Amino acid sequence: MTLLSENQARQRLNWRVEQLVSATGRHGRTVNTLANDSIGVKTRKGICLVQLGAALTHVEQWLADPASMPAGRPAISRADLDQLHGAELRNLLTTYAGPLVKALHTAIPLVQLRLNDWMDAPSRAQATDELRRATARRHPPSGSLAGEPTPRT
Repeated sequence: MTLLSENQARQRLNWRVEQLVSATGRHGRTVNTLANDSIGVKTRKGICLVQLGAALTHVEQWLADPASMPAGRPAISRADLDQLHGAELRNLLTTYAGPLVKALHTAIPLVQLRLNDWMDAPSRAQATDELRRATARRHPPSGSLAGEPTPRT
């Protein structure tokens, strides 16, 4: 058993995530999100060595057996979505862009523009929380840009 410092554990986890991204073809943000979800955190900032070790264990298991890797992040519940505000909602919608870009082989700005069209706003920062929530409910990240944008008036 090799003992790792916190810094070494972070480095090894990041390296193994990169390997998993290469092995599975999944977006790095998706793999990192799944690793974080596996230990019950939204971000690895400030987590302890034990949590880093648990995330590393999950990622190494997924590397050994990619079929054991979760299919994706579970859809956010309506109650959880209602708890999000401002930057949290913008960040949620930002997580939609990466998987869509990869699935559609299109440019990030085109996906971001479509998200903004769905909100009938020039940018996610200028959209209201209600428009962001409605967009997240109507258009979960599924690898498709199907769906009509909100008509502009």
